[in-house]
Amino acid sequence: MVKYYIVFYIFLNFCIFVISSENYNGCDAKKDGKSCCRFSHFINLHKIDPNIIAPHNINIGYCGGNCSLRDNITNNGLIRFAALKELFVGCCHPKSFLPFEILKRDKFGILSVYHNDLYTYNCRCG
Repeated sequence: MVKYYIVFYIFLNFCIFVISSENYNGCDAKKDGKSCCRFSHFINLHKIDPNIIAPHNINIGYCGGNCSLRDNITNNGLIRFAALKELFVGCCHPKSFLPFEILKRDKFGILSVYHNDLYTYNCRCG
C-alpha cells in the first residue's frame, strides 16, 4: 500500500512539461513572411516505451522551411551566401533545444531521466 502511495504522490507532484502549439520564436510563415519556422510535432512516449510514467504526450517540434528570405542565418551561411549568391540554398535547422524530464519505471523503482536535445525551441537557417 505504501508503494502505491509513493508512486501516486510522485506522479501528482511531477511537473509535466506541456508545450502549446504556438511557435516560441514568433515564427508564422504565412503572417510574418519568415522562411524558417518551428512547427509542432507531437509524439506519444508511452507507445515508444510503456514504462514511461509521465509525460505520455509531448510536442517536440521540428524546423521547416526553405530559407529563401535568408532570415535567422548563421555566420557560416552568410559567408557561403556572399561567395555563391545564386547557388546558395540555406537549410532550416534547430538553433536551440530545451531540456525536459521523463519519469520512467524500471526494476529498481522510478527513475527521473533528463533529455537535453530532443525538444526544439527555435530554428535558424544555415
